[in-house]
Amino acid sequence: MDLDFTSSGILLQELKHGLKQALDMHSHYGIEFKITEENVRAAFRAGCESYLVIVHYTHSWNANEFTLEVSYREDPLLPLQKMLLYNEMYFKFCEFPKFAVRCLQKEELLAEKLRAAFQRIRAQDLYDLYLFSGKPFDKDLVRKLVVVKCWNAREPFSPDALLNSISGAQYDWDDLQRLVRRGDLPSQEIVSKKVINEYAFLKDLNSNLLRIINDSKAHKEKELVTEILGTKKKIV
Repeated sequence: MDLDFTSSGILLQELKHGLKQALDMHSHYGIEFKITEENVRAAFRAGCESYLVIVHYTHSWNANEFTLEVSYREDPLLPLQKMLLYNEMYFKFCEFPKFAVRCLQKEELLAEKLRAAFQRIRAQDLYDLYLFSGKPFDKDLVRKLVVVKCWNAREPFSPDALLNSISGAQYDWDDLQRLVRRGDLPSQEIVSKKVINEYAFLKDLNSNLLRIINDSKAHKEKELVTEILGTKKKIV
């Protein structure tokens, strides 16, 4: 199991210390935790690293491990929101109440997934976009966010390249089948067609978005990026 987070204000050394204090050779609610591996993944510039730990846990009837990764690549573009965890059947057996988690807004979460699908070929990305299709979200905001997120990565976003890639890619559907309950996974053809149709709105790029796309390498349009996001936080 993977737990992925985006840093929001905590320094890397503080994070490392806090996780060790909480999870390395400590017990909570009868579960023993131990950090078995940790590393800092380098990035193209300082302050953009990712911190990754593998945590082993043991309790009275099972043992396993999970990976926890915190990205310092970029700050969230939109204010975070607190959301309660989805109800699970086992929650009624927990010794603590359900709690809220600070999350990316759904439009930013979707923009992250679109950037990932643009940068790589992975069946899980395609399936996630399929699950999100048809749900209500602000399309104009998603379009802006994915352009800016690719600009942050210095990659000019191309909706045509993204959709053409989805149409012609050879995804590892067998690998995805292991993650989806038997009978719930449609064919790759059905998933691809729906995603291409649902995300065609990304092609509607206005002049400002085109300016940002064309500026992805030079990074001179910081004021315009700040302006179209409607944020008071200065883009650096």
